[in-house]
Amino acid sequence: MNSGDAFLIPNEHGIKHLYVVISDPDQNPECVYLVMVSTHETGKEDACILHQGDHPRIHHRSVVIYKKPPAVLTTVSRLKTLLENESITTQPSISESVLFRIREGCKTSRFIESRIENLMYRQGLLQY
Repeated sequence: MNSGDAFLIPNEHGIKHLYVVISDPDQNPECVYLVMVSTHETGKEDACILHQGDHPRIHHRSVVIYKKPPAVLTTVSRLKTLLENESITTQPSISESVLFRIREGCKTSRFIESRIENLMYRQGLLQY
């Protein structure tokens, strides 16, 4: 499990959304933070906008959702179990440049929990 890994994870209605690991699972396998990518709509947070080409699953203007839920704080072991059970599907990883943009969005997100933001700073993934 690595930063930038991406998965399709179904919601309660079975609709699969793209999720991206933006924390560092090597530094803390018990606190793995995944954000959700969603279609851009009026009223949704726009701390990080993604476009077609930023990932093979992104076909139109999209936003990163930092708020939990749907963003997820989980563990490496839980993700591995979900992969083994085929509850989630592996996708191509996000590029380093897109991962950087997603992480930078943590700084301006109105909805990210302070403990998650602190995790990102402690791991050296965000700079003051």
